[in-house]
Amino acid sequence: MNGKSTLYLLFAVVVLGLFIVFFERGSDSTQARMEQAVRAFNFDPGSVTVLKVSSDNLNIECRREKNIWIMKKPAGEPADGGAVDEFLYRLSIVGRGETITARQQTERNLKISDFGLEQPRIRIAVSDSARETVYLLGAPTALGDAVYAAEEGRPDVFTAAAGV
Repeated sequence: MNGKSTLYLLFAVVVLGLFIVFFERGSDSTQARMEQAVRAFNFDPGSVTVLKVSSDNLNIECRREKNIWIMKKPAGEPADGGAVDEFLYRLSIVGRGETITARQQTERNLKISDFGLEQPRIRIAVSDSARETVYLLGAPTALGDAVYAAEEGRPDVFTAAAGV
C-alpha cells in the first residue's frame, strides 16, 4: 500500500468517525426503534404536559403544572395525578397490529370512513414541550380485539390492541 492510499483510508476513517459522533450517537438504538415499531402510540408518558381526550359526550383537558395535573376542562380543579399517569402509561404500551398504508387503501378501494376515522369515536391529544400529537380511534376490527387508529395528518391506518 502506498502513502496516497493510506491517506485516503485515514480520511475515510476520520469522516466515518465524525459522522458517528455527530449524527448517530444521540439516535435511538436498534432495540429502542424496534420497541417503538410495536407500540401503537409513540410518546414518552413522563414528558407529556397536556392530555386532551374527547368524544361525542366527553371533553377532558389536563395540564401538568409544576408536576401536578390540573383538569382544565370541564373544571379548573386538581386532577387525580395517579389516574392521569396510569392512563398515559397504559396508552403508551398499547400494541400496534396491522398497518394499512395509503397505497394499500387505494389498492383495496378503502376510504378513511371504512375504518370509522372520518368521525372518530375518540380523539386523544398528547403534548410535550416540543409538539402535540393527535391520535384518532375509530371502529373496532371485525374480530373485536382491536380498533382502527391513525395519527392525525398521516394517511396510514393501523390497528391498536383493545383492552389494555
